[in-house]
Amino acid sequence: MIYLAFYEGLSRDEIADRLKIPLQTVESKIKISLIKLNESFAEGSYSFPVKNQLVDLIYPFVLGCLKDDEMTNAYNGFKSSEIFPWKLLGKYQNLVSLLPIILDLENPPEELKEKIINQLNKTKDETESLTSQTDSVVEETQMEDVKPQNEIREREKTETVENPDEIIVTFNHKAEKEDAEQAEMFKSIGESIEGIKHIDPEYIKFERHRNYTGLITFIFILVFIVVTVIAYLFYQDRSDYYESQISSLNESLEDLVRENKNKPEIPGIGELDKPLTVELKNTKLASRGGGKIVFSFPDKRGYLYVQNLPLLTSDKAYQLWGNFRGNFVSLGLFKTSARPDYYPFTLPASVVEDPVEFYLIESTASGSSKPSNQIYLLGKSQ
Repeated sequence: MIYLAFYEGLSRDEIADRLKIPLQTVESKIKISLIKLNESFAEGSYSFPVKNQLVDLIYPFVLGCLKDDEMTNAYNGFKSSEIFPWKLLGKYQNLVSLLPIILDLENPPEELKEKIINQLNKTKDETESLTSQTDSVVEETQMEDVKPQNEIREREKTETVENPDEIIVTFNHKAEKEDAEQAEMFKSIGESIEGIKHIDPEYIKFERHRNYTGLITFIFILVFIVVTVIAYLFYQDRSDYYESQISSLNESLEDLVRENKNKPEIPGIGELDKPLTVELKNTKLASRGGGKIVFSFPDKRGYLYVQNLPLLTSDKAYQLWGNFRGNFVSLGLFKTSARPDYYPFTLPASVVEDPVEFYLIESTASGSSKPSNQIYLLGKSQ
């Protein structure tokens, strides 16, 4: 469910059509999946005592699998609710933003699977061929010992005596000679048979063992090569994947305000009345950092956007200050990360539409009562 909603961008209805399951099943499985993922990642759970249909919309809302009109209606419902778990919404928004890091979903390429299957089938055919050749060699060895004796007997049968008068004289002598040769032949055949009984089985066993040893060595080398190739492709793919994800996130978040006004990651930014934008320039303390502020005097609220700021220690935080006609007012305390993000803040009710200066300053984790000299970003409205 998370893969189809977050990685493929399908809505709840589209997921139900794809998997051929009811819409209610999709909604329940999305909720269960996010809750279990949060419990595994955060090693704990957060519960809200009020359970209703509006609260259950948090899970598809943060995954972005609602249609445009459903997203708008859901967010309007959140704002109009007297009791709503904004903390729970923020918790799952943070979890979804970390999905590319904490959840790896991938499928092996089809061509790699086909290549391995074909190679294994080829090895199997070679094994059967080697076994068949070994059996034929053994049969030929057994027949070669008997073949010469059969040729001798056939040749003797075809011999004739040219002089009939010598038949009687030579009959006895030839008979004795044949008896001696037959005895010698049977003795030789007996020795051959006896040798075959005692030698050939061991010879066959030795030959088969030698063939199997070579085959096992070949399979081992083949498996080693396949595993090495798979490992190389896997790590190469993961490296390219992370580089592309980092590049894509940086590019998309820089254009987030201009291109998408109702994204669930920054709900309400597109509803500001007469929004103003202040570019925040970095100082030497944040040589690679930058950001901007989008705010509205009529709505008395705004958003801080930062990127590439140094990561502070656990006892430090960033504090946003506004200079309104010479009066410094703290607008919020923020714990930023290395990735770009938006942070909401509220303007004082007494502020009028005058130029205002903004300072992003380092302070203690609990906040400070006056601005410090550790200024990272600064900007001024027109």
